[in-house]
Amino acid sequence: MRDATRLNGRSTRSDQRDHPNPGEMSTEALRNEIKRLDEEVDWFGCIADTREQWQRYQALSDELSNRDPTRVPACDECGARQWRTSAGEPIHCQSCQVTPSRERRDEIRRAWANISPLNEAPDGGR
Repeated sequence: MRDATRLNGRSTRSDQRDHPNPGEMSTEALRNEIKRLDEEVDWFGCIADTREQWQRYQALSDELSNRDPTRVPACDECGARQWRTSAGEPIHCQSCQVTPSRERRDEIRRAWANISPLNEAPDGGR
């Protein structure tokens, strides 16, 4: 059973154990859960309960980013497709920490726009 908690006035499910493996979910199901998390969680709040939800969001996004047509471009240095960013920080490869060229950043943003229901780079990545 899932525990319900209140997060900035929004009800969220904090128990993630009963969620399906992202690799076994349909593309539609991945998009729907990402959208649900975007709607339920205040990502800018400093609340410990969001860590588990952020990890779930990342797992869902990573799986979706490896599926066409949302496939993000590979890193020119190491070939990984694990791009990350934080508020106010540039996009970088999680594997080798390289910052992509402007052209590559644009490709990454376009791919992220196909993943994120908000049609923007997570955390406003530059």
